[in-house]
Amino acid sequence: MSSPVQERKVLHRKKRNFRQIPADDNAAMPRFQHPSHAFPLVAAQINPKIPLNERPRWTCNLCKYTCVPDSEQRTRYVSLQPSEDVNICGVCLNAQWSAWHTQKQNFIRGGEIVVIKLMSLGVLSMTEKWPEPHDHAGMLELLDDARRKGDLPWTPRDPREIHISATHIKIAADRYQPDPTDQWEWSEPKYFQEIPIDLISTLSYLDDAPFHHVLLGCSEYPHGECHIISCDTREKAKALFEALNNAFQFVYEQAVICDLNDNIDAGLEGRPTAIQRQAEFLKNQQLSPIPSMGTTSSRLGTGRTGTLNGGGQHLSVFNIFSNGSTRSTRNKQDPRPISQYSAAGSPVSRSPTGQSRNSTSRKFRF
Repeated sequence: MSSPVQERKVLHRKKRNFRQIPADDNAAMPRFQHPSHAFPLVAAQINPKIPLNERPRWTCNLCKYTCVPDSEQRTRYVSLQPSEDVNICGVCLNAQWSAWHTQKQNFIRGGEIVVIKLMSLGVLSMTEKWPEPHDHAGMLELLDDARRKGDLPWTPRDPREIHISATHIKIAADRYQPDPTDQWEWSEPKYFQEIPIDLISTLSYLDDAPFHHVLLGCSEYPHGECHIISCDTREKAKALFEALNNAFQFVYEQAVICDLNDNIDAGLEGRPTAIQRQAEFLKNQQLSPIPSMGTTSSRLGTGRTGTLNGGGQHLSVFNIFSNGSTRSTRNKQDPRPISQYSAAGSPVSRSPTGQSRNSTSRKFRF
């Protein structure tokens, strides 16, 4: 039986930070791992004898907090990789990470949202027997069947990173070495796939412990393909899922606004809209006929619809953002985001119910 002194020591034992690397529990300078950064972080050493107004200023890479003498003083965490200038404040280190919220402004200005340290499980062809996106049990059974046939490995082996822009979703090789002592130098990403954002048809999350999968369905069902991206933590899978979903919704809303403005200006100026001119060009090129007004597909990324100002036919609003591509999307009069569609095009509840392998609840439904 333990003594009262021993029990008191256990009760007052310092709780380990959930970002701390487990091997550093008793280290004098513990290391921390943040999902936004490839290399371990350590707390920056500050000489307390230096006055506040003489200490160097720094800015958090995530929340843009700037440390100045008259501001709130936060702990500064820096990278162990000498070639990287990374600063993360203590508040961001201990908070749940969101790739969308921390990189949204860069995305709006035409940049990319980058999620690193991912793994690719592989690519499967989407057939007519493909399960509904919200059918998690069917999805897990499909993955296991593909593994047994040798179409997918049991454990993801290919390190990847995802680059999300307003036009494409790019799957690239992971540029980061796992060991921070390696001589690492920044390099341009090597892309394996570049998927136009208007080709996204489904998006699903699967809890397949110990891995968490994000399934990205592309092209027109049932002849498309599904890219399976694996994450080692639920937090990173949730961040990737959120970034893909919000990026699609943001681009869709901007496309609708752009199309509406063009329709209004065309009506005032008595000219055809940009999409009507494109449709006329395609007609003159003797391409496939454009569906009549009001015809729309049952899946995202495959629909075509009629014009808002009447009289004419045109392709979808996503042509504005796809460099003149003839690909199309859902009816632009439907404001529902991608996350409210199922594989058959019907609304899906966002209830966090669902069954999971190992009795783990799944928070996402599609």
